[in-house]
Amino acid sequence: MSRLQHPSLVRMYGQGADDEDCFLYLDESYSIPDAYKDGAFYILSAAQVRHADLAGTRRELQKIVGGGWWHTTDALRSTQGRTKTKKLLEQINAWADPYFITIATPLDERFDSENARRDCLRALISYVYSPAVSTTPRGIVFEARHHQKENNRDRRLVRLLREEGIMPADVHVAWVSPAEECLLWLADLTCMAYRRQLTHQDDTSRYFATYLEAHVHVIEVPPSKGPPFVA
Repeated sequence: MSRLQHPSLVRMYGQGADDEDCFLYLDESYSIPDAYKDGAFYILSAAQVRHADLAGTRRELQKIVGGGWWHTTDALRSTQGRTKTKKLLEQINAWADPYFITIATPLDERFDSENARRDCLRALISYVYSPAVSTTPRGIVFEARHHQKENNRDRRLVRLLREEGIMPADVHVAWVSPAEECLLWLADLTCMAYRRQLTHQDDTSRYFATYLEAHVHVIEVPPSKGPPFVA
């Protein structure tokens, strides 16, 4: 990924960003009711990377993976994939960059992933642009979702958060695929590790505690009492 092709990324990284500016990379995971013994949950993870470290981080991730494609859940199905996953987590631990997780749990039989995503995204944005965080993100990169209407829901929420003064008006946002920005792999790995400690009892259930917990701020989000998310 020597050149960034997506126009949103070109604008985000090129418009006056300096070395100390940072960016967030977001991914999600969730469990539907009855798939997990303690009920459904929704996780939104965010990895933070400095502008000065973007290129080097991409190179190291792709070096470990051995290419330009990665999805942690698929990788864990093979011995080679598990080996690469552990190497990636070891590298994340060594970098010691900040990470954030918002989790909504427990969710009942009326589980709605869009409501949960809205609540978790609101909680995340509220925190990272609060006085509790010393370096606020200059931009946020969302993994593009399967349908454009889903991306549009996110855009409407971002617009609302700006109107409410929770998210600064000058923050750049982009929706791209992990093939266009491999730094999204960081959030994918974080989601996987946090999820596995809830859903599994094998060695992958210890990944979060072993490699990530020291670098992650976890925000628990109460289940939404509001109306369903309107498309």
